[in-house]
Amino acid sequence: RRATEIATSVNFISLIMPLPEQVPQDVDVREQFLLEYATSRSRGEESYDLEEGWTVLKDYGIHIIFNTLTGSTRSSGKPLGNRGYSSLFTIAFGLCAQANHADYSVILYHRVIEEMNNFFRNNIIASLMDSNLNGVLLMSQFAKAWEDSKTAIKWIQRLFMSIDKGYVKHSRLDNATITPSQSRGGGNRKNINNEDDQAIPTLISAMMSNFRTIAFDSLHNRMFTALVDIINQERNGDIIDQSQLKSCVEVIRVMGLCELNKCRSAESVASYLNRTQDLCYYFGKFEEPFLVSTKLFYDNKMHEWSLDSVPDYLLRCENVFNKEHSRCMNCLDHSTEPKLMRCCVDSLLNNKQVEDLLYRQNSGVLILLTENKFNDLERMYSLFNYEGATQHLQPMSKIFEEFVILQGQKLLEHRRGDLIANQSESSSSKSSSSSGDKKDKKKEKEKEPSIDGTKLIIDFIDLYHKLNEFVTKPFKDNILFQRSMTYGFQKVFNENASQTVTNVEHLSSYVDGLLRGKEGSDKLDESSIETKLNSSVKLFNFIIDKDIFKELYKNYLSKRLLNNKISSMDMERHMITMLKIAQGTPFTQLIESMITDFDLVKDGKEEFKAFLALNKLDNDNSLDTSSSSDAVAVVERPCEPNILLLTREFWPTHAGIDGIQLPQCLKKIVNAYEMFFNDKHGGKKKLHWKYTLGDAEVTGYFPNNTYFLSVSTLQALVLYHIGTVGTISTIKMAEVLNIDIEYVKRVLHSLSCGKLKILNKSGPGGKKVDPNDLFEVNTKFKSSKLKFSIPMASLNFNDEIKKKVKEDRSIMIDAAIVRIMKARKRMAHSSLVSEVLQQLNQFQPETSLIKKCIAALIEREYLERNEKEDGTFTNEYNYLA
Repeated sequence: RRATEIATSVNFISLIMPLPEQVPQDVDVREQFLLEYATSRSRGEESYDLEEGWTVLKDYGIHIIFNTLTGSTRSSGKPLGNRGYSSLFTIAFGLCAQANHADYSVILYHRVIEEMNNFFRNNIIASLMDSNLNGVLLMSQFAKAWEDSKTAIKWIQRLFMSIDKGYVKHSRLDNATITPSQSRGGGNRKNINNEDDQAIPTLISAMMSNFRTIAFDSLHNRMFTALVDIINQERNGDIIDQSQLKSCVEVIRVMGLCELNKCRSAESVASYLNRTQDLCYYFGKFEEPFLVSTKLFYDNKMHEWSLDSVPDYLLRCENVFNKEHSRCMNCLDHSTEPKLMRCCVDSLLNNKQVEDLLYRQNSGVLILLTENKFNDLERMYSLFNYEGATQHLQPMSKIFEEFVILQGQKLLEHRRGDLIANQSESSSSKSSSSSGDKKDKKKEKEKEPSIDGTKLIIDFIDLYHKLNEFVTKPFKDNILFQRSMTYGFQKVFNENASQTVTNVEHLSSYVDGLLRGKEGSDKLDESSIETKLNSSVKLFNFIIDKDIFKELYKNYLSKRLLNNKISSMDMERHMITMLKIAQGTPFTQLIESMITDFDLVKDGKEEFKAFLALNKLDNDNSLDTSSSSDAVAVVERPCEPNILLLTREFWPTHAGIDGIQLPQCLKKIVNAYEMFFNDKHGGKKKLHWKYTLGDAEVTGYFPNNTYFLSVSTLQALVLYHIGTVGTISTIKMAEVLNIDIEYVKRVLHSLSCGKLKILNKSGPGGKKVDPNDLFEVNTKFKSSKLKFSIPMASLNFNDEIKKKVKEDRSIMIDAAIVRIMKARKRMAHSSLVSEVLQQLNQFQPETSLIKKCIAALIEREYLERNEKEDGTFTNEYNYLA
């Protein structure tokens, strides 16, 4: 048996290949040798020989890696194939983990690190120590050296991974002096997870630390200077390799971790680079001088670029900020970005420079706004949003506010010019009329501009959309610019172009036209009506006197409902909904009640018809005017009355129209309805007749033809009286009808001075109606249409409405003061006035009016002045329960 064992051992040992004198250059031959060597050793009973194994690892592994990176073997690709890598890993593992044999982990650990140190000295430092190597060339060489070092560290750590997994992982601080002769086994080993307690750094950590000591520390001053100069060259337009710059900066960033006490447990190059970096070197050695250089560079550029126009300067600044941001994101540490941006702001957007940008005469903000330079304004806004420049948004918004006011004032001036031109045209028309030149009179009439406010409101709507586009697009809905637009637009829109008609009246009239389905003379479909109503509500939000608008809107709504002029009930409800959203439910409560009340009218009509049939009352009579060639008479004919019963509290009422004297034929209708009403309600409710919104059908028998006239109730009454008396003056007509003479003038003007001249007028009035003018039926009247309506300008109750609203304001102010004082019990005068202004959102009362209301409430013993012990009064008020 003994002889057989010896023979077998000899035969196996003879199979072990001796080491070649030189490392084969052929990769396949080299890797085949490594495979056979590792395989033969792993099958043998002998232990790995340290020196022989280290020689193989060094010559066939470490040096091959170095040669590959330096180009002596091959310039690209992996230094080891799969067979070579697995064989070398097996050999390294065998030297560190042989069962029942010595553990050479410590020796291999130090030898591997020493080999890397030699690589740093001989291959990295040697190529960079040339004093003539500067600028881009130095950056290029250093970037290549860093990439080669990372690659070498990565590949070598993979070969000797068993050292990290075994020796390094299980080392403790008190075992840091372990000697190579000590065995691998030991009963005191314990897995340590806390990096601070780990005695030995991993190969990655140790090699990175040595790179800093050997390579980086000897070159960093030259490298920092070169990088700063290279970045400035790029700013001047030179092209540099961004990847090389990124590699050089990466070295600076990770050097803070290269101290052993800061990173010991890195298991790969990637994990080392991805750790939270200690940027002490980066901040102190590179970032600080880099920022100083940046500030100096752009200070010089600012003086050079300041001669450009504002748009060109802004474009240059935008390019600077974009490029610096890109540089930070791609090459520098991200923490540098806010500091770098602030540095650029201090140089390019300092206070003096921004003042020039904002107010420059030919290209400042006001010019950019006027010329609709959206891109330039957006660029300026974006630049002013950088930290350190946001304070410039305030003066920029102030200029925008000035622009809003200027644009609005242009519209008002244009409107005033139209009014003046209209007055001039009227004067010219009078002159031409007195001279008898009918052709010139016709031309003047054609040139006469429209005096309604439709165009003004349309212009303001267009201006609003234009300004809102500025706010939403270039200014990104910034609150400063929203406030500037609100303040500026509110100021000009509440400034009236005329002393007699306010913009609130123009807007309410414009909305009335839209809800009738028209914008001026243009007819609109429902989609267009909705769009324009939405725009109108935008203007409504800028109105200060919203209470006046509400009353005017109610007045127009009543006319639309009662005269059947509503284009779409859906649009009516849509408008009310938008007003409710803008001002709240109380604002639209009465308006909604009007529509609800009007829907109940149909039931009342049917009940009255039933009442007439039940009581067998005679049909009421309508009035027809018949005429012969010489005389006019009134003929009564049967008609069907159409009476609308409405709730008085919901509908607008006007003074000066009540108490109209009716002819006998109409009194029969009124008496019959009053009988019906009293019978229904037992005298508990009272009727108030309103004739201003009624209409009538009148048949006119003229010598040339018979015509059917659709007129208002007041027009019918005027025709009736003229048909009765023949000729009548304006003053006499007012006395007969018992209404204000100004309303009579409007009615007579519509019948005698319009396109359809039913009446002849004579007297001193000219185109207007004078109190002494005389009126009679125009017996020569002709018309191509047999049935037509005679339009009449709506009776203008706006002055009355405005007067009534202003009277009601004191009541609202009193209510607000009492409500506030009841909750607070005691308040100072200034605080009370301020809170009253906040609560009254339908109008903006003057401070003097609030003061008068407070004084009135003191007299009525709702409030009292706060009295001191010495008998003097403070500036405070007490609420009296």
